[in-house]
Amino acid sequence: MQEQPLCRKDGEDLLLQVKVSTRRSTEQVLLRDGRLNVQLKAAPVDGKANMALCRLLAKAFGVPASRVSVERGETARNKLIRIHKPSRQPDWMALLLTQ
Repeated sequence: MQEQPLCRKDGEDLLLQVKVSTRRSTEQVLLRDGRLNVQLKAAPVDGKANMALCRLLAKAFGVPASRVSVERGETARNKLIRIHKPSRQPDWMALLLTQ
């Protein structure tokens, strides 16, 4: 079975595979061991971590949070995220695209 890329285009949208760590002291996006890791302060309760993830990625890509959604993995650590028409590319994307 072929592994999916961490980042791919789907029309005007961007799909990202991320691993989420919750209850962290800081919120940040890291590239670790060839994976995109997102650390969040929020606990994974009542969708709070998913909302925090969407807000963090929305800010990074310069879009409203309503244009970021969890496509797959709502209750899992590994998620597929859709960013609808991103208006900018964060610095860490350059590192991701060279993997």
